[in-house]
Amino acid sequence: MKTTILIMTSICFALNMSAQRGYGISSAAYAYHHGGNGRVLTPDYIVEEEIFNYHTHNIEAANYNDPVKISHMWGNENINANADEIILQLGIATHRAKKLEHIPPANLSLVVDVSGSMRGDRIEKSKEAMKEFVKQLRSTDKVSLVLFGNQVAIPFKSQKIGDKKEILKAIDNITINGSTNVHLGMQEGYKQVASTYLSNGNNRVIVFSDAMANTGIIDPNEILNKNQVYIKDIDLTFIGVGMAFNQEFARQIKTRLRGHMHFVQDSREITKIFKEEVEQFLAAPYGKDVKLTIEIPQQLTLSKLYGYNATISGNKIELEVDDLQGGLTQIFVLKLKRNTQYTGEIKPVEYGLSFSNQSGQKEVISEKSTPIKVVENGEAYNKLKNSEVKKNYCIAYMASQLKEACIAYKSDSDEDKFYHTVNQVLASVESEYKTLDDDLKYVYDLLSNQTDSNKIAKNHVALNDNL
Repeated sequence: MKTTILIMTSICFALNMSAQRGYGISSAAYAYHHGGNGRVLTPDYIVEEEIFNYHTHNIEAANYNDPVKISHMWGNENINANADEIILQLGIATHRAKKLEHIPPANLSLVVDVSGSMRGDRIEKSKEAMKEFVKQLRSTDKVSLVLFGNQVAIPFKSQKIGDKKEILKAIDNITINGSTNVHLGMQEGYKQVASTYLSNGNNRVIVFSDAMANTGIIDPNEILNKNQVYIKDIDLTFIGVGMAFNQEFARQIKTRLRGHMHFVQDSREITKIFKEEVEQFLAAPYGKDVKLTIEIPQQLTLSKLYGYNATISGNKIELEVDDLQGGLTQIFVLKLKRNTQYTGEIKPVEYGLSFSNQSGQKEVISEKSTPIKVVENGEAYNKLKNSEVKKNYCIAYMASQLKEACIAYKSDSDEDKFYHTVNQVLASVESEYKTLDDDLKYVYDLLSNQTDSNKIAKNHVALNDNL
C-alpha cells in the first residue's frame, strides 16, 4: 500500500437515498470515491461527524411553528450495578418545507469556472448540475450566470428567471477559456447578488470550480481580506468538481465566510444535491452563528465525544455548529462514564442551542435530558438497547476507528496492522447485524474499500463490548 490520498473536508451530500439534508458530509462522499485500490486515506481529512451525519436521523422533528428542535436519546434509560458506560445522543432538526412555493423567493448567482483545468468531464458535470438545478427553480427566483477564467463574462445578468429558456441556453453554450481567477469570479457573483438583493429572501452565491487557482489573487487569506466584497448577508456555497478538487483552498474560503461546500463526481450526487435537496439553496438558514452547550452532572464523566472540535472545561462542553439549513438532522454522540461513588438516580444532562434566526434575532433553546433510572437487578447491562442510538453509535465507531487506523498507518506504514484494525471493526458490525440498512451499509462499504479481507482474517468481537 504505497499511495496516500486526501479526503476533502468540504460540504457535500453523498450517494444514497437517505443522504443528509443541510449538513456538510463531504468526508464520506470523497472517501467513497477515493478509498481503496491500495490507497490509505489521510487522517487529517477524515471528518468523523461528516460520516455519521451522512444519513437522515430518526429524531424529534421540527415544524413550521417550531423550526429548530433539539432533543436527546439515551442508549439505555435504565442502568444497574453493572453499568459502567452510558451513551447519550443529542440531535438537532430543522423544519423541512413540503413545497418550494412556501419558501420566499431566492436571489442566486451561478459562478462557473471555465478555465482549462475544467475541460472535459468537470465542465460537463457542472453544466449537468446547473441545468438540473435551474429546472427546480421558480419563475420568481432571481438568477445570474457568471463565467470566469482569467477574465469574467456575464451571459445572464441578475433577473427573474422567467421561463428558464434563456439561462438554460446560456449554460449549454459554456465553453472552456483561460486560467483560473477564483477571486474575480466570486467578486462578480457577489456583485450580481447585491445588485438585486432581497431583504425577505435568500441571497446566495454558488461557485462551481475545481478551485485550482492560478491567476490573480490566489492566496485564500488575501482573497478573504477583500471583505468589502464578501457581504455577510450573502451566503456562499462552493461546489467542488472533479477528483482533483483543491479542497484545502476551498475549505479556507468556506470556513472564513461561514459558507457550505459540496462535492459532485457523478450523476447520483448531482440528482441528490440539485433536485432532491434543492431547498438548501432556496431557503435562508434557520440559524447562523450557532453554538451548542452541554453540561454533564457530577454523577457522570465525559469519556468521548465522537467527532467535532469542542471546547471542554470540566463537565461543560461547547461546540460551534454550522449554519442550520432547512431539513437538517444532525447528531452528537457522547460516551459517558458513571462515577460509582454516587448512588441513586442520575441527574439530567442540560443542553442548549443559541443562534441568530432568519430575522437576525438571537434565540436560545434550553433542554434537560430525562433522568437515568437505577434499577435493582444484576443482569448484564446493554448500553445500546435503543436501536436508533445503537445504529448511529455503530457508524460513529466505524468512522472513529477508521481515522485512528489511518493515523497509525501514517506514523508506522504498517499495512498488516491497518488491515487487521479495519477488519476487526467490520467484524464487530457483522456480529451485531445480520443485515445492514442503507445507512450502515454505506459506511461499512466505505471501510471495506480500505482493506483486503483475504489478507487478514476478521476477528469477531461483540459490538457492545468492543465499543
